[in-house]
Amino acid sequence: MSLETETVKLNPAPLLDFFAERALRRVAKNLVRTTRTCTAAAKEVLYGLPGIFCMALCVRNHTVRLIKEADLFRIADEEEKATPLLTITFKDVAILKAVADRRTPISASVAEGRVSFRGQTRFFATLMRVSGEGDKRHPTERED
Repeated sequence: MSLETETVKLNPAPLLDFFAERALRRVAKNLVRTTRTCTAAAKEVLYGLPGIFCMALCVRNHTVRLIKEADLFRIADEEEKATPLLTITFKDVAILKAVADRRTPISASVAEGRVSFRGQTRFFATLMRVSGEGDKRHPTERED
C-alpha cells in the first residue's frame, strides 16, 4: 500500500485583498472625519479644490472614491458616476496600512516613492494640507 501526499499552497492574495480594502476605506474615513471635525481642513477643501471634485484612492485592484460636497468629503456610492480629477495610488499594502494607522503621513510616503498620484499638483498639495491638519487633530492612539 502506497501513500501519496500532495502539497497544497494557499494563495495569500484573497487575504491580502481583504486587508487592503479595509485599510483603504480607513484612509478614506480618516479624510472624511478630518474635514468634518477640523475647520482649517474644511477651509482647505472649500477654497483649494474646484466646485465639482472627485478623487480616487487605489491599491492593487481596489478603489475608493471621495466626492467633495461644499467643504466636506464623503465616500461615493458605487452607483454614482464621476470622473476622478485626482488619483492616489498606493504601491504596496504595507505603506497603506501605515498611512491608515496614522504612523506615516501620505507626504512622507510620496517622498519615499511608495505612493504616486495622477492629476494636478495643486489638488494633491491641497489634499496633503488636509491630511496634515488631520494628523495634527487626530494623532495616532497606538505608539509602536
